[in-house]
Order: sequence, then C-alpha cells, then structure tokens
Amino acid sequence: MMLGPAFLVLWIFAQSGPAPAGVRDLSGVVREAGTRAPIPGASVVVVGTGASAECRTDGSFSIAAPASGVIMLRAAAAGFETVDREIALPHHGRLDFFLRRAGEGFETVVSGKRKKEDQFEKNLAAEEVRGIPGTLGDPLRSVQNLPGVARAGYLGGAIAVRGSNPTDTGFYVDGRSIPVLYHFADGPTVLNSDLIDHLRFMPGGFPPEYGRTTSGVIEVRSRKGQGDRLHVTAKADVFDLSVFSEGPITADGTSTFMAGIRRSHLDALLSAFSDEAARFSVLPRYYDYQLKADFPIPGTRGASVFAMGSDDEVAVGGLPLRQQLAFSSDFHRLFFDTTLNLPKGAALSLKPSIGYDYARNARDVSAVSAVTLMTGFLAEVEVPATDWLDVAAGLDVSVKRYDFRLVSKRDPDVGLFPTPADIYAVRLEQEGIAWGRDGALYTRGEFRPMPSVSLIPGVRLDGYWFEDVYLGGVDPRFQARWRAVSWMTLKAAWGVYRAMPQPVELSKEAGNPALGLERSDQVGAGAEFSLPWGIEADVQVFNKWLDDIVVRSNDAVETGGGLSRQRYSNEGTGRSYGLEVFVHHRSPGKSFGWVAYTLSKSERGQSGGEDMYPFWLDQTHVLNVIFSRHVAWGVFAGFRFRLTTGNPYTPASGSLFDADANRYSPFWGDRRSERLPTYHQLDLRLEKSFVFDRWLLNMYVDLMNVYNQRNYEYYMYDYDYTHIVPIEGLPFLPSLGVIGRF
Repeated sequence: MMLGPAFLVLWIFAQSGPAPAGVRDLSGVVREAGTRAPIPGASVVVVGTGASAECRTDGSFSIAAPASGVIMLRAAAAGFETVDREIALPHHGRLDFFLRRAGEGFETVVSGKRKKEDQFEKNLAAEEVRGIPGTLGDPLRSVQNLPGVARAGYLGGAIAVRGSNPTDTGFYVDGRSIPVLYHFADGPTVLNSDLIDHLRFMPGGFPPEYGRTTSGVIEVRSRKGQGDRLHVTAKADVFDLSVFSEGPITADGTSTFMAGIRRSHLDALLSAFSDEAARFSVLPRYYDYQLKADFPIPGTRGASVFAMGSDDEVAVGGLPLRQQLAFSSDFHRLFFDTTLNLPKGAALSLKPSIGYDYARNARDVSAVSAVTLMTGFLAEVEVPATDWLDVAAGLDVSVKRYDFRLVSKRDPDVGLFPTPADIYAVRLEQEGIAWGRDGALYTRGEFRPMPSVSLIPGVRLDGYWFEDVYLGGVDPRFQARWRAVSWMTLKAAWGVYRAMPQPVELSKEAGNPALGLERSDQVGAGAEFSLPWGIEADVQVFNKWLDDIVVRSNDAVETGGGLSRQRYSNEGTGRSYGLEVFVHHRSPGKSFGWVAYTLSKSERGQSGGEDMYPFWLDQTHVLNVIFSRHVAWGVFAGFRFRLTTGNPYTPASGSLFDADANRYSPFWGDRRSERLPTYHQLDLRLEKSFVFDRWLLNMYVDLMNVYNQRNYEYYMYDYDYTHIVPIEGLPFLPSLGVIGRF
C-alpha cells in the first residue's frame, strides 16, 4: 500500500532533475553584422530536431542540443539574411551569430524633424544627406543644395539665404548661437556628422526663439551617445582625417560620452600640385573638436555638458595681383543643458554657456582682428495649456567683452586738403576694449482651432547695450498652416527681424556709436504636396525688405571735438523676392533624389536714393539636381549637377595715373552692371559598403567638377586696370574616402 506514493515521488524527482545524459544546453548571442547590435526576437533552430529558442532583449538565447555529434544551427530574423552554422559537439563557450540585413535600404533616422510646424523644414533620410555627391559625406552640407540658398563661392564657408549676406544667417547648436557652421573655403561643417541628431533649416519666417539675425536659421541638435559599448569611427579622405568615439561612462550605460576630433591636410596636398595650387591659390587649414557627456539627474529629463571648438586659416596669394589676402578664425564653446519636469506636463529648459571667439581679416597692409569673451543664459518654459493650445516663453541673455585691433590706411583729415604722398604711406592703428550686453524676452503659442489648422503667433523683445549705447526693438511674428486636403498643405509666415551692427562698427575708435539696428521684414506663402510614386513637392514665394543696413560712409559729422568722419551709417536698404521649388523623391532601398530651383532677385541701394543695384550674391537662377541609386552588391552611385547665374561685379573702363599717390585710379562703370560667366559643375560619387561581423567599412570616391569647368569666383584687376585676373574655384578634384566603424 505504501509503494504507490513512493514510486510517484521518485517519478516527479526524475522529471525535475537535470537533462538526460544525451542532451545539453547551448547558449549564445545573435547580433547585427557590422554594428554588433543585439537582435531581440531572433529565432535559433536546431535543424532536423525541431528544437528552437527566441532571443531575449539583449540578443541572447539558450537552446537544447545533443551532447555529441554534429548539428546545424540556423539563426533568422525578419529583415535579415538567415545564417546556418555547423557545430561539432560537445561545444564549449558562447556562440555568436552575426546576421546581415536582407536589403540595402537607407537608414530611417531623420534629419530635419519638426519641433513645431514652421514655415520651411525638410525631412531627409540620414543616408541621403550623407551620400550626396560633392558633400564628402557631410550631412550639413546638404543645406547648400536646398531652395533659397545661393552658392556662396569657394571662399564662402557660410550660407547666403534669400538674398542676404552669408553673415546674416544664424547658426545654432542646441539652441545657442555660434559664429560659423562651416569651415573656410567651402569646407565641411565644424561638427562631426556622427554627433548630429537632426537639423532644422528655415530660410524665413522662423519663430521668436531665434533672434539677433535678419536672414535664415540653421540649427543643429546633438544626440545622446550610445551606452551599450565603446564605438569608434575613423574617416580619412583627401581633405581631412577624423576620429569619433562614443560609449558608456557608467556600467549601466545611463551616463554616456561622445568625443571627436578632425584635422585637415588639404593645404599639404595642394602644395604638392604646384601648378594647380598656384592657379587658384587657396590653401586652407582647419581643425575642430567636440566632447559631450550626458548623465541623469533626479527630477529632470537628464543633463549634458558639451564642449566644442573650431580653428581655420586661409591664405590667398601667389597670383599676379596687387595684394595678398589672409583669413583666420577660431571659436570655443562650453554648453550645459538640463530640463526640469514641472506639474501638468510642463517643462523648464535651462541652458547656460561660455565662449571664446577670435577672428582676423587681413588684406594688404590693412587688418582687423577681434577677440570676444562671452557668457550666456537661455531659459524656456513650455506649457501644454489645453488640447488645442500650447504656450512657451523664454529668456535669452548674454554678456560679452570685445577686444579689437584695427590697422588701416590713414583717412585724410576732415576739412583739409589731403597730402596724397603720405595718405597711402602712413598706417592708422587703433585698438580698444568694449562691453556688450544682450537681453531678450520671447513668447509663442500654437493655437489649433481645428485638427487641420495650426496658428502660431509670437513676439520677441530685444535689448542691446553696447558701452553707452542702447538699442532695442519689438519683433512680432506669425505662422499659419492649413491641411486643406490629404495631399496638400497651405502655409504662410510673416515676421520682423532685427540684428545689432558689428562691435567694430559701433565702437568710438573705429566706428559710429550712433548706429541703429538693422531690420528685415519678411513674408512668405506656399504649399506642400504629397504626390504619387513617392514624390513630395514644396512651392513657395517670398518677399523680404531690408532697412537700416550698415554701410560705409565718408560723410563728416559734427561732434563735441569738431568735425569727424562718420565711417558707418544706416543708410543701406534692399529688397529680395522670388520663387522656390523643391521636388523630392525617395524609394527606400533603391534610389533618392531631388530638384531644387530658386528664381530670385536681390537689390541694394541707399535711403532716399532712386537707383538700386544688384546685390553681390544676386543669382537669378539657382538649380541643383541630385540623384543616387543602389546599383548592386552594396554599391551606391549618384550625381549632383549645379547651375547658377554668375555673380555681378563692377567693371572698370580704364584708369588715370596719380603721380602724387604713385598709383592708378580706375574709372568705374555702373555698379555691378556686369556678371561673371554662368557657374556650372557636375559631381559624381561611387560608394561601396563592406559588412564584416564586427565592423563596417565604407569606401567612396567623390569626383568634384568632373569635366574640369573653370568657374570664376570673382575678378581682380592688374595694377593699371587694363587686364582682368579671374580667381577660379576648385578644378577637377577626386577624393577617395575611407570610413571604418567599429
């Protein structure tokens, strides 16, 4: 009677004990080839036995297999190629499977994602902006191919938007202004592309959180570093070398870092090709660095510390010219960011910063240099008031110390007959220190009276204190969007924008302290279309009025000490208007491309004057055609064609020799009445990706100016103004690049 329960206990014990002697567990991890990222949900099967296992969130698995013999393990996951692996048993240690993606699709990471419904922002897949021919894999250089952007030239290093000076475009990193976004000589951006999360490009009608600029805005948002393991990316091409790394600071990966450094070597390479280097005589040198740490803070959405800097130097010489040119600049920034959680879903962002800027511009015996030390603080609170209303308000303040030095030819004394023999021989040297303070309050709201309509009013109040001078203004702004039908959205924007003159222009020693703020009134309207076959289109018209532009002045003004030169005045005025068309196509895994066309006119003049003349970057037609396609076996091929109207210039019809000054004085024609030849250029790119188990290798060839078009950037005259010397841009320049990601 007692044997039954005993046998039952023995049977239960046998079932819960270790696996039979002929079976054992195998463990391993399934990862994506190249990136080594785990693939959760992947399946591992013992072929022929029916045993299977599903990978956990970290990609790990455990599966029962025979204790001896030879088996076939199969690892598979949706969107990846299946991998079969023969295993000799018994097997000791972990099994690693690396699966390659089944297609050649572009990344789905987006550059240009929306924060608010602004008038003009572009959504471009990351692989598009990194793979555009002629951009050398730099995603931010894609902005140069969008509508509304003029070709700034080989020495541009900036973005000229809708008929404004390149210096009027505002560049922002994580909400804070930086002086430049591009290295000199049309170089790459000052940020490593692997650090960028997304960018926003707004050529006009931008909201009130962006101030102190009268033209377009480009903002870069940095991302948080990956915390799973250490990642390293190394890149080398004809222009520069760079290294970027990221990884965890703490063991749990909640605190991360990113670090990057880049140094150009184009100057050394151009010097090696002496004939070509002498022809266009531009020898740029640059470097940049970035270091960012992200970490959690209780009660916040996290915090970050971000240090970045850039240094540039360009020399122009070696030509049969009357002068030498040199440019140099560097800047350094330290940012701190955190966002506090407030009740009812509200958030408060706090962004203090410090910085250092240096710039020097030398031409012949004249030179101007400036050092700026600054500290700033930006705070913004966002409140989701109701389902149909969001409200935000911000404070933007900074304090700056300017040190400047000016070396120039002496101006003749006001009211006296000049002595030409020493006007051109004596130099005037001036230097000084000045303090500036900027403060702004802004607010904006997004009102949604119905799901298809979004109205965004805003206003910005700016105040500028420079030494004893105070300047201020109230800038209202407004945007509207209406999704009229499922495939069409109508939009419009209007706004007033002001900016302070340069510190040297306001200084007592070298400028005019009585200057006022420059102003721009902008209006734009357009429509966005979602069309069949993966085509999106955007058509806009814009009009921009420019007033109180700072220009050079030789007028004499009466001061407490008598007559003195005004040097600068706010008598400049201008207007820019035009049409922008953007047609974009993307077929994931196959091809992408776009056509960007701008028809515009930009003019300048003097207040009260009747005659207007073309702006120096007035380009009637600007066309960019881009297309890239996956060919086969991980190979992408593409082209970019650029065509722009030549820039205007002022011709000289002859000269008269001035014996007193020992120089020729030119007879100038009508201001900017002639143009350079039409600019056109074809760039090609061929890129091949190699995927290894534990790293990735990309090799590309960028062929810039394929048919070696001799495009003229500008003209310079010889000593007696009888012959023109054209300054040319880049010749045919092949660039071989290699990128390794570990």
